[in-house]
Amino acid sequence: MSAAPKIKLTPEEYLKAERLAEFKSEYAGGEVFAMAGAGRSHTLLAGNLFSTLHGFLKNNPCEVFNSDMRVSPAGDQYFYPDVSVACSKLKFLDDSEDTLLNAIVIVEMLSPSTARYDRVGKFIEYRKMHSLQDYVLVSQDQI
Repeated sequence: MSAAPKIKLTPEEYLKAERLAEFKSEYAGGEVFAMAGAGRSHTLLAGNLFSTLHGFLKNNPCEVFNSDMRVSPAGDQYFYPDVSVACSKLKFLDDSEDTLLNAIVIVEMLSPSTARYDRVGKFIEYRKMHSLQDYVLVSQDQI
């Protein structure tokens, strides 16, 4: 018995569905990937990084976003980084202002199930974002 064929969506179909969904999903290569819930270490580290960056940048023309802000490095990829930063004139996909196009810093927390993809696959995609200056990977398991 063969596996069921994967249904591919256009970026427009993904965004329409994602904006109505109860749970977040990322989108790459026409495929939708459900996001798993984060554990204690992941949540604490991401929250602490968000808080630290927010405090550090409060007198700058920058905004710090948590993992609820979707980022699109190219028009056919959509991710939810753990923390992102954009400065000066923020650029969004549309008037919904729920998809950031010009992050200068992206932070991803590494977990055993996502570390390889975060290090390679997502990094390749994030590098398409001309505004990106820093891509920060943080391990939950080691210093």
